[in-house]
Formats: sequence, C-alpha cells, structure tokens
Amino acid sequence: MMLTLPVLAEDWITFRPLNQGFSAQLPAPPKHPSPGPGQWQAFDEKSRLYGIVVTSSTPGLEPSEAQLTTIMEGVAKQSNGSIKEKRFFKVKDFQACEFRIATLSGQVSATRIVVTPHHRYVLSFVSSTRNFDDGTMKKFFDSLQFTLSKTSI
Repeated sequence: MMLTLPVLAEDWITFRPLNQGFSAQLPAPPKHPSPGPGQWQAFDEKSRLYGIVVTSSTPGLEPSEAQLTTIMEGVAKQSNGSIKEKRFFKVKDFQACEFRIATLSGQVSATRIVVTPHHRYVLSFVSSTRNFDDGTMKKFFDSLQFTLSKTSI
C-alpha cells in the first residue's frame, strides 16, 4: 500500500510507500515492477523512466568513494555505457554519489545513491532522447526526503 498526494506544480505526485522511511516526487503514480519489493518506477509523458530501489545496507558501515565508484562502474558496465560525470556529496549527513552514463545506443541515465545506516536508496532517471533533462531529473533527485528518525533509515 502507498500514499500519493497531488502536487500543484507540474502535477507531480508525492510518493510515500508505507513503512519504507522515505518520500519522493514523481511525474506519475509509480508501479511496482517485478521481481520484488523495494522497487518502483514511473514514466512521464516523454517516456522517461524514474526509478527508485531501496535495499538494506550494512549497519554502521559508511561506503568510501572507492566503493561507490565500484558500484558506478558496475552500473555502467551492465548498461553497456560509460560514466560521463560523477560526484560525491552528503544528503542529510549521509554519504551520497551521483553519476551520469551514456550508452552506445544513445540512451542516457543518471543515478543518485544515498546510503543511510540501514538502507541504500537508489534513484534513477533514464531517457532515450540523448539528453539529460536536468530540470525534471534534479527535481526528482532533490525530492528525496526521509520520513523516519535517523536511527531507523
């Protein structure tokens, strides 16, 4: 079960899945893709994908930039692309990174990973227009909010 609330600006919705500890804004109601829990995706009118994956992380283990780079490289290899940009930063005092990938087929994707004491939040934006739409991608990435106490997320 999930709660979605309309957002006036651009008709985006606030997605707040029950017992997941976060909310994010999406351009359309998300769907639960297979295979399992903790994964949602939505598409906008231009068929761009907005994805959210929440997994458990090792409590008390903050990943290094080298470990996050290894994750980035794995994602790039899996998508048959190359990393075009990457950066490391903090979100609410949690380790985070963001990177952009371009594939040989012309698809582009951007991913933001935020690692909290108990979870890894992965937000993905994918477009086949060979163009990063920084406006909607940034709105999506920046909308991630934690709704539980710091010790629970």
